Amino acid sequence: MPQLPRYRLYTLTGAALVLIVVGLGSVHLLNGPQAGADGDLLHYRLHGVTAIDGIDNNLSGITWNADTQTLFAIVNSPTLILELDPKGAVLRRIYLHNFVDTEGIVHISGRLFAVVQERQRRISYVEINRHTSEIDATAWPYVEIAGTPDNHALEGIAWSPRSGLFIAEEKSPRRIHTLAANSLKTAQATEAGEFSVHLPVRDIAGLHLDQIGNTLLAVSEESNQLLQYSLDGHLLSTLSLSRDPFGLWPFMEQPEGVAMDDSGTIYLVGEPNQLAVLQKTGKRRKPGSLK
Repeated sequence: MPQLPRYRLYTLTGAALVLIVVGLGSVHLLNGPQAGADGDLLHYRLHGVTAIDGIDNNLSGITWNADTQTLFAIVNSPTLILELDPKGAVLRRIYLHNFVDTEGIVHISGRLFAVVQERQRRISYVEINRHTSEIDATAWPYVEIAGTPDNHALEGIAWSPRSGLFIAEEKSPRRIHTLAANSLKTAQATEAGEFSVHLPVRDIAGLHLDQIGNTLLAVSEESNQLLQYSLDGHLLSTLSLSRDPFGLWPFMEQPEGVAMDDSGTIYLVGEPNQLAVLQKTGKRRKPGSLK
């Protein structure tokens, strides 16, 4: 059998490797992120990732305030809330006193926000107005969710007037708690409900309730995935938070929190100090289309 010239052998070997890579990529795309008939995460594209000035580490959660048209992000060490414009510029800092391990924040309505303290399994209800520069936890009511206080306890938090609060238990066990809207009026240890849902990821770090589309977004830091659920517990779509089809190059180091603004733009924050913006390429879901 005649020997192939060395350059032809290299060419054929390279072509074979390309075919293998393409084939593996096809398998990933077929078995990876998929959207159901009602899901729309696959219509999102990464607009950009920026580092937020003045934060060294521990950026943990984010929420959108429709009243001020700004974002409020939380840092767990030092305990701090930042108000940001939609591009990530810091508008002000709000210093937190007597808070421990602050991992999540959600805007409820008007001046009212809820802040998650992970190890204490505590949700504090606080007010932030345009003049607020510091908040002392001892001055505000809170609820505590029963369970083991550790570093894999409560993380993200979401709110809607219809559904109340959803709170992520990071892992061990991995689950999503629920609290009715009237929990805002209590101040005691609370037996929470549970959002019964399949969680095909290693952890849950952040949550957001889309009040227009009536869906729940959940972000996983360890799996680098964004999940979208209907409020009856069906997984509608998932989105890999990576720059490649194999999930080898995530575009964020450690995604921790998720929020969505009125136009449907998704904001992700993560350690050490990153803000990623995902913009939708199609039309938004119609209000009330998922019930």
